[in-house]
Amino acid sequence: MVSTTAKSLTGEEKWRLLVVDDDEMLLRSMVRGLVRAGYSVRTSLNGDQALGALKEEPFDVVISDMRMPGMDGAKLLEHVRESWPQTVRMIHSGQSDTESSLRALGVAHQFLAKPWNLDELNGSLRRIFALRASLLDPAVAAAVGKVNVLPSQLKMMQRLQSAVVSDTSSAKDLAAIISEDVALTAKLLQTVNSAFFAPSRRIARVDEAVAYLGFTTVRSLAQSVTIFSAFGASPDLDQVHRHCTAVAHLARAIAPAAVGEDAFTVGLLHDIGLLVLSKAGAVLPDDGGLHALAGAYLLATWGLPWAVVQGVAQHHDLLLDGTDPLQVHDAVAIAHVLLDGAQPDRERLSTSPRLAALGLTSIVKQWALQSKGLGTQATS
Repeated sequence: MVSTTAKSLTGEEKWRLLVVDDDEMLLRSMVRGLVRAGYSVRTSLNGDQALGALKEEPFDVVISDMRMPGMDGAKLLEHVRESWPQTVRMIHSGQSDTESSLRALGVAHQFLAKPWNLDELNGSLRRIFALRASLLDPAVAAAVGKVNVLPSQLKMMQRLQSAVVSDTSSAKDLAAIISEDVALTAKLLQTVNSAFFAPSRRIARVDEAVAYLGFTTVRSLAQSVTIFSAFGASPDLDQVHRHCTAVAHLARAIAPAAVGEDAFTVGLLHDIGLLVLSKAGAVLPDDGGLHALAGAYLLATWGLPWAVVQGVAQHHDLLLDGTDPLQVHDAVAIAHVLLDGAQPDRERLSTSPRLAALGLTSIVKQWALQSKGLGTQATS
């Protein structure tokens, strides 16, 4: 067991990483890169050593090999999730065993391929740590860390299960069902963006994710209890799903055409933090932004595209001054206000200097009328 530290590049307290692999030569090579990046790193050669290290000191991240003698990486991360939920969990593996990889995705936040890309890993960790720092309360990070699956609507799960066993269903049919459910969308995007499936770029759209994975793989995911879960009758959670679906459709209508589908994804996921905190059983005060940060933090740990993470984090940031073109999070924020905002916020939209400068004031009323139709449809 080796402990290595280096002076932080920022001068701030170093983030602590525990890297676990039975290949000692590879382990030392990986550690050198992480230390140069400014992290405090400790290593273990197997799962038992890693658990001992965790009992001795806290770690912000555990990165474990999947296949090791004795306890494998998935089992180790199960222990980490239960006893140290605030710790970010990552699997790295050079194997392509679908069954074990899907098992790992049930307990790991991210799946890294061997050898990992240090620049990409460092960028991902920096974004995760920045969001964690903004959460302030460690209880929130711990609550988010316990979550490996989120509650899906029972009716959507039933539709999806029927579709995957039907001889007449297509990948387009699966995408249409998944894109109406917040939890299914989040988990699908986490899965497709994992290194196991090796996408050449980050995928932020459900239809692209389904097309990339293929019907057979999505069917396997849908039938795996480690990937998706369902809840029964729950008015509060049903309302979250209905609201998110309505915001997604309206945000797509509001956003510039080039980013309309991205706005739909962010709109669908914008209140995922409410599902996160509910799933974790957390009783935490929400000042209007806590659930946004909690949701963004979960999506960042899951490795979703940063544009989606940012959009979720900023969905309450309604910028009505200036002349900047509408961005994805602007469309989601406006849709959120039109569907669920207070009357003063809606009035601010109609008098917004930014919307006026962009020549959009005249269609605010049209959006408002459209939002009423969506709201009726969403709650029916």
